[in-house]
Amino acid sequence: MDHENEKVGKRNLRTFCAGATLNDIGEEMYAPFLPYFAATFLGVTPAQYGLIEGITEAINRILRLVTGWFSDRVGRKIPVVLGYILIALSRLGLPLVKGWAGFIPFRGLRQVGRSLRDPAREACIAECFPDEKRGRAFGFLNMVDTAGAILGPIIGLIILYVITQGFSLSIFSSGFMQKIWAGFKISFPRESYIWLFVCAALPTIISGWIIYFFLFETKVPSSLFKKTESTAQKHKSQNDNSFSIFTFISSLKSGGPLHALSMITLSHMILALGAIPVSMILLYGYKELSASVFEGAILFIGYSITHFITSYPAGWLTDRIGRYYAQVVANILLIIALITTIFIRQPLLLIVPLILYGTFESIWIANRRAAISDLAPTETLAQTMGTFSALYGITSLICPILFGGIWGASSSGWAFFGAALFPFLAIFLHQKDKVIIE
Repeated sequence: MDHENEKVGKRNLRTFCAGATLNDIGEEMYAPFLPYFAATFLGVTPAQYGLIEGITEAINRILRLVTGWFSDRVGRKIPVVLGYILIALSRLGLPLVKGWAGFIPFRGLRQVGRSLRDPAREACIAECFPDEKRGRAFGFLNMVDTAGAILGPIIGLIILYVITQGFSLSIFSSGFMQKIWAGFKISFPRESYIWLFVCAALPTIISGWIIYFFLFETKVPSSLFKKTESTAQKHKSQNDNSFSIFTFISSLKSGGPLHALSMITLSHMILALGAIPVSMILLYGYKELSASVFEGAILFIGYSITHFITSYPAGWLTDRIGRYYAQVVANILLIIALITTIFIRQPLLLIVPLILYGTFESIWIANRRAAISDLAPTETLAQTMGTFSALYGITSLICPILFGGIWGASSSGWAFFGAALFPFLAIFLHQKDKVIIE
């Protein structure tokens, strides 16, 4: 890779980082408080919330079967910009929600945006960096992205306080600050959350503009439908080695060139059944431990700080010790986090499993992106990453539904214990099939 390509890669990485940080600030301005809002004002149960998360995640994963192909045809910039627009619109729609089912179209719209953005963004970064630097590039993106998750809840709390007080300067009085400090159980009216949802859309709109003006296109756009004879033949040749649901299934039992890619995908599909959304851990705090909104914000900020601190080291780890061993470390951390949660009895002590969970996520995100980039056919890079995300997403969408169902039918303890079995099985699959990338 020449010096010019490396300069383009660093520029694009900075551009993606700026957009990701702003978008994540907007996302985390409201995300830690959404489970509380849903449970308190709309009476959403854990099973219903798990169903919402599962259905909307399904939209994301299924669409990735085509959004990666779409990016390979039209380039990287258009899907990312369009994705940010849809994500912003999804937040503007949340004030219209009246019941648990009303969350589905707007949370689903958010996932449509993510399905457009992620394969294009990941493929663009993979095209800009060689194999030995991809883990660190993805780790750096994840680290800067997580900086927004630290600032977002703080900004969200400030907005809630300001709106609740009617923009009165009295919020800065010593008496009011003492009330906040002494009253972790302080609450906000429904109207404050409505304005918070609206404000959360603004940073993501700015993200779309940043990508539009500053991203250097790494994929030459082509016609979506028009094909000459030569391009049709080329497309047929590419499809012979392209990664799809059919080649995934066939490569599981064959020694073909996509066997390693298929086995890695299968192990991540099993792992995803136990990688519950962090919102479900927060919901556990709200429901089982009577955590307040303020305590929920503290927990989420602690989780985000962990994610921020560990993201780049996680990318370095996967480049240093290999994809297989890095994933084993991640799985063990997830198992410990889930089991530890069962024994927590005070809300703020949830910070312990959330620190473990944040470290797990940092390794998992950097490692899986780098591993798939290493093995993906160059000419169908975004399609391969989209197909991988769709396949492991099939099981990740089942995860919150299964977790919420066990919680509702039995107890939260059995739900966390059941989730911990899947990363353990994924480790066994790695060991059995020797899925190692060095």
